Parts: sequence; structure tokens; C-alpha cells
Amino acid sequence: MVTYDEAKRILKVMSNSTSNVRFSPEEIAAAIAAAPDGESDLPEAFWKEGFVSHSYDELKTQLAIRRRGKGKRPAKVSVSVRYDSDVLQAFQSTGKGWQTRMNLAMKDWLKAHSPSEIA
Repeated sequence: MVTYDEAKRILKVMSNSTSNVRFSPEEIAAAIAAAPDGESDLPEAFWKEGFVSHSYDELKTQLAIRRRGKGKRPAKVSVSVRYDSDVLQAFQSTGKGWQTRMNLAMKDWLKAHSPSEIA
């Protein structure tokens, strides 16, 4: 069972963590009931994204795990490529987001062409 003080400590840890924390509705109710005056000053979002930990080591392990949603993996790959300076300058001159626009231009070109067509 998570006490009110433990929940506040977890919130402090969470503010420096990328992990999601999940609590069941029963645990939320129990922690709120254990809080002074029967109310919690923790934000509601804290309780919705909580998890249950039965030991400090388990808590550390759970907080260290980076979670991604279903199908949330990096879609792009970092590579090193050389372009002619005029091509690069043309895209960079369009301002912030030029790499995204260059990627879209290449995708558009691939709809009508094949890389094997280039000699």
C-alpha cells in the first residue's frame, strides 16, 4: 500500500523521470484516505499514470524502465550524407524544418521514380 508520504516522494522522483507511474483506483482511494484531512494535494494526473511498487528496489527498477506506447518506435534513421552545396542551401534557406521538407521531397520523388533509374 502506498502512503501519502510515499506518494509525495514518488511524485518528486517522477518529476525527474521519463517513466509513467500507474496506480489502481483502489490504491488511489487508499492514498487519498491516508492523506491529512482525507484529501491529496497531488495532481490528478499523478494518480492516473501510477504503478504499484512493493519495495524501494522495485520502485527504482520501474522508474528506470523507459516505456513507449504500442507502435512507438523511432521511424527515422540518422545517417551521414553529402549533398551539393546548392541543393543543401536551397533547403536550408527555407528555414526551420528544412530537413523534414527535404525528406518529404525525396519521398515525393520516390513515388514516381526508382533509385535504380539514376545512372
